[in-house]
Amino acid sequence: MKLTKREIEILQLAHLSSNDICEKLCIAPGTLKTHITNLSFKFPNCNGKASYQIEALKSGLIELDDIFNEAKMKYNYKYNENDYKTPPEIYKEALEFLKIDKFGLDVCCSDKNIPADFYYIYGKNNGLTEGWCDCSWCNPPFNEAYKWVIKAYNESKNGNRIVMLLPARTETHYWQKYILYNSNVKIKFLRKGPRFLDKNNQPMGVFKNALALVYFNVIN
Repeated sequence: MKLTKREIEILQLAHLSSNDICEKLCIAPGTLKTHITNLSFKFPNCNGKASYQIEALKSGLIELDDIFNEAKMKYNYKYNENDYKTPPEIYKEALEFLKIDKFGLDVCCSDKNIPADFYYIYGKNNGLTEGWCDCSWCNPPFNEAYKWVIKAYNESKNGNRIVMLLPARTETHYWQKYILYNSNVKIKFLRKGPRFLDKNNQPMGVFKNALALVYFNVIN
């Protein structure tokens, strides 16, 4: 039997609740459910993720030390948090691609850490209901990314160039409908390993999941 990398990560965390696993791995509950379903086919005589973990240990598919190490690892990103600030190297890449010095608007931020003319500050402005402008930047809460992608898609139809930093979840409906097959979209998949900034502008742990810069209305 062969397990995927994500299935191994889930088994190493199987002693936690489903919500905690989603937070630690920064995945959606539906994504976790899909992986659990796949594991049920691989462990047909077991029932539930905890029993899958025990069977994987018995079969030598994971090691006990891996479970202890995962528990101690710096998984300090929570799926439902929305105040992680964009790493400078990422927004600088987008600025360079657009050949501009700053964005026209940061549509979803907790602080003014992105160079822009205007800002929609979380708790003061609602970027989902207010208008955007040309060269808008969006690093949305990843658990609500689909809402922001739909908004960006609609704003791009007004001629606005939009740049989004998104989890690379190409299997999701919003990626399929609004991004992958949109001829007015350019995608740049990023190398793994960026470190977002916390509320004190300090680098956090390595973000382990795939990310992408998605450009609406930008063909270069």
